[in-house]
Amino acid sequence: MPPRVFHHLCLSPTVGSPRSLRRRGSVERAPGRIARRAPSWILAGIAAYSFAATTPALAAPPPAATSAGVVRGELPPLPEIPPATLPKPAPADIEQLDAILNTLVATGNGEHRAAASEVATVHAGLVPAIAQRLDHLADGANRARMKELLLEIRKAAREDIRRELKESGQQGKVETPDYFEMVVARPAPDRAEWRELVQALAMSRMLTAIETVQSVRVLVEVYARFNFLRVDTQLQLQKLGDRAIAGLIEARRHRAAEVGRWAARELDAFGRAIPGEAVQVRDPEALADILRAYGRVRDPDAARIVVSFANSERTQLRDAARQGIAMMGEVAMWQLRDAYENTVGKRPPRDWSWQRLARKLFAEYDRLRLSQVYLLYDEGRAAEARGDLFVMHQAYDKVLTRSPIFEHRATMAAGYLAFAAQFADRDAAAAAGALDRAARITTDRALLDRIESLRLTLHAERLLTQGVADQELLVRAVDLDADNDRARRLMAGSVPDATLPEARRSRWTAALAIAILAAIGALVVGFWPRRRRGDEDPPPSDGGAGPARRTVSGPSLGYPNPAEEDSAAGEAGTGDNADPTDAPAAEPVEPDRVVELSSAPQPIALEGTPAPSDEAEGVPPVAPPAAEPPETRGAVELSSAPQPIVVEGAPAPSDEASRILPETPPAEPAKTRGDGALCSAPEADAVDPPAAPSEGVDPATKPNDHS
Repeated sequence: MPPRVFHHLCLSPTVGSPRSLRRRGSVERAPGRIARRAPSWILAGIAAYSFAATTPALAAPPPAATSAGVVRGELPPLPEIPPATLPKPAPADIEQLDAILNTLVATGNGEHRAAASEVATVHAGLVPAIAQRLDHLADGANRARMKELLLEIRKAAREDIRRELKESGQQGKVETPDYFEMVVARPAPDRAEWRELVQALAMSRMLTAIETVQSVRVLVEVYARFNFLRVDTQLQLQKLGDRAIAGLIEARRHRAAEVGRWAARELDAFGRAIPGEAVQVRDPEALADILRAYGRVRDPDAARIVVSFANSERTQLRDAARQGIAMMGEVAMWQLRDAYENTVGKRPPRDWSWQRLARKLFAEYDRLRLSQVYLLYDEGRAAEARGDLFVMHQAYDKVLTRSPIFEHRATMAAGYLAFAAQFADRDAAAAAGALDRAARITTDRALLDRIESLRLTLHAERLLTQGVADQELLVRAVDLDADNDRARRLMAGSVPDATLPEARRSRWTAALAIAILAAIGALVVGFWPRRRRGDEDPPPSDGGAGPARRTVSGPSLGYPNPAEEDSAAGEAGTGDNADPTDAPAAEPVEPDRVVELSSAPQPIALEGTPAPSDEAEGVPPVAPPAAEPPETRGAVELSSAPQPIVVEGAPAPSDEASRILPETPPAEPAKTRGDGALCSAPEADAVDPPAAPSEGVDPATKPNDHS
């Protein structure tokens, strides 16, 4: 019997059957008789109602179960509400925080600067320890002295900045530097208020660096308990940006009304005063914190927005919205009813509580979102039951692709293992992938050992096909799964020789060929005749003239040869009529017009001839001999006698050189190519041998250098 009807029957004094009243003949007599009979049928109704309420299984048939053995009619539970209070700090976190703060107030200048750099490297686990330390500091510190010291340091810092601007000739507004940097830059560890001030500022910077909603809550407490740091706290919240929105939403319900009004002003300054603006953030973690914050403050204006995120594709946002709805409770009742009607197409019964309504709505959301996933899951389970592991593998892969954290994914691990064992020989890559998925989704330790055993066995088989027999892998596989017959056969050597690849013999053949080629190369390099540098130009024998040393006038390479100067000086003093006092002084050789060539005869590159050898690189072009040479094949060979080589534009040789050198007819101007190189006349074939030296001059004593 419905409760409303039962309540009406119990309270109405004139309720009865009209037929019974007519049988009695009088309507006025009915109440008395009904009153005398009321206790019996009232007690019967109460008993029936109590029996139906205590045995719900008899009132409704059990929900149908799927092929997977999962009850689909089961409603998902409401999510757990995250606690708003901080847990007790761990001793290790307290020690780490104390170490940083104690080093910060040390007497050494370098130590507290190093500790100041560690402030921004703390982790989120230190928030409970920081909150506890700030509470102790706020209770025992002299906050008035801390405020006076901060004002003194701030004034001195601004004066320094103003003086620097004046010295540099700049004008503008003086910006106050960061409080923590100011206090650290002016250490006073002997003063208690300085130590307390720098520790409070340091912990404030730690909370800013952590960037969580818990750290923002503690920053709000810093604003509430240290009133002289309120401006600094506002600056730190501005640095946090969207990460500070959730903490400010919760601060609107702060126990101090002044702090609540300040939080509302800060949200307005951020442009997040209303729920529609607050959820316009790109950071998923910040948005999840905002949804939970609206649920914690039970804001009815935000209930519809929070409910809309309960069906989000992102798991993080979906869970946060459902937690927010669980914290709102009865406040979100009408929004839940509207969402249920829009999703299902009919209004929910009015006697449903908000808990039942929320669970029904979440179940409908999950059914619509995962309807295709459940169809694929059922298909895979049916294929596994009839032994079609290939179809099962495809269905399970699609399930995990659509929903990687599918709630029934652990039941698919055994099917993946069976597929890997059956298809390991035909498709090794697919078998390895199936084992990887099975190891990821399983929660059964025994099944995980079997999966790892088969994985090691397949890995050993792959190594065996490459010519490597790793017995250790097989031993580990047997230890994990004693029923792994595949690993035992490999260990016993029952694998046929056909599994060994033919590439093993080819590798040995290739290695032997490479070794032979390397040995032949070493022999060739070791016994190949080498041509030494001195073998090309042997020194001249006694009485004969060796190869001439040519010196040309032209641009110099900047490398004078002292040996030529010594040779010229010695030859000038060995003649019959030579007098050291009468010998004219040698004209200084201009270093920018002397180029020394090697003693070996060198071909001179002409037009249409091959490029000269490497030894002639850098030598400026020279003119052909004065006599018209016959046609050659591309090079001009020099005789042993020295010959002057004339370059166009170069100075004429000296008188001393004219007495020694044979007279030659004047040379025609040399022709040049477009790039500046000299070329011979078209009719020239070869160079005539030079004339004999003048009478009275010994060819062996003639100078080799002509300037």
